[in-house]
Amino acid sequence: MDDGLIPKITKPITLDKKNADHTVFKEESPDITNKNALIRRISRNESEKYRRDRLNMCIGQLGKLVPCPGGKKIDKSGILRLAVNFLKIRHDIGVEKHYFGWKPSFISPILSEKLHDLVDGCLVCVSSKGDIIYTSKRITTTYGHDL
Repeated sequence: MDDGLIPKITKPITLDKKNADHTVFKEESPDITNKNALIRRISRNESEKYRRDRLNMCIGQLGKLVPCPGGKKIDKSGILRLAVNFLKIRHDIGVEKHYFGWKPSFISPILSEKLHDLVDGCLVCVSSKGDIIYTSKRITTTYGHDL
């Protein structure tokens, strides 16, 4: 008579490798193992989905900030590529751009005019670090660029 108190003995397992002759019998419980594996897999899948959703949200926000060519929809890698290029350009010219409106105190407007007339070109002042600290207005006519 089975009253549920005696476990079902189905397969023998060895306790350790050293004493292979000592075997015990254990109740078969594949359901518990499968449930734990299923719970771990579901948890991992939810964590991965949460991570992907956060990444997609951040890329979407970044996509609104970067300039899109022609108003077309761009894929994730395109958004990241545009953002990297934008940041590189901003970093490269952003530091120097600060100095273009500034003129050293020793260059008066009269001196600037005389220097322009003498060299018949443009004047560029560079710091010891290599930063451009002043450019004359004639740089536009000489090089065709407005700094």
